[in-house]
Amino acid sequence: MSDLAFPDDLPADEMGDYLRLYLDETGEQLDGLVQTLLVLEANPSDARQLDEAFRLLHSIKGSSALLGLDRITSLTHHLESHFVQLRSGKRTLDATTTNVVLRCIDFLRDCNEHLRKGEPLGIAGELLDQVKALEHVADPGAAVAAVAAAAVVGPIAAVTAIARLWRITVHFVAGLPMAELKAELILKRLAAVGEVLASDPPRELLA
Repeated sequence: MSDLAFPDDLPADEMGDYLRLYLDETGEQLDGLVQTLLVLEANPSDARQLDEAFRLLHSIKGSSALLGLDRITSLTHHLESHFVQLRSGKRTLDATTTNVVLRCIDFLRDCNEHLRKGEPLGIAGELLDQVKALEHVADPGAAVAAVAAAAVVGPIAAVTAIARLWRITVHFVAGLPMAELKAELILKRLAAVGEVLASDPPRELLA
């Protein structure tokens, strides 16, 4: 399994034992994380549940790092960082954040299935970008919505912030059908989470 990084002199049966232990533990931890999110959905400021979610993510991150599962370690590291801010009260767990965390849980479950079958792990890609957006912006929901809106046409080339003023650049793939309509859709989604001050080309030319 190319994703694993055991020491070269570790016996094969011991490698298998470590992997089985990791899969069993993370399976239970992911179940526990879902349960904490269900409680937090009703009470986003529940300190005990926020602490528990942080603990579970920290454990998964540590275990994956020991096995050399870098993609899992990176994703859980950024999730853990966001829960640090939630625990401190700097941010509040909202529906957008909850949905991103649930998608991460699904991805981590898929990773476990790949490991059981001896297959390479998937790539988080857009999901990791959305988790990183939760950490750094003044309005995490707006940034994640912008990423999701642009995902239907191509990657966001640049997102920069000055206080609460954002400049968002979206690149369409070449030959995209109905590009004008999709550009209008992106503008509408952005307008749902903030005020669109201007666009280039101007909105009236997209009709």
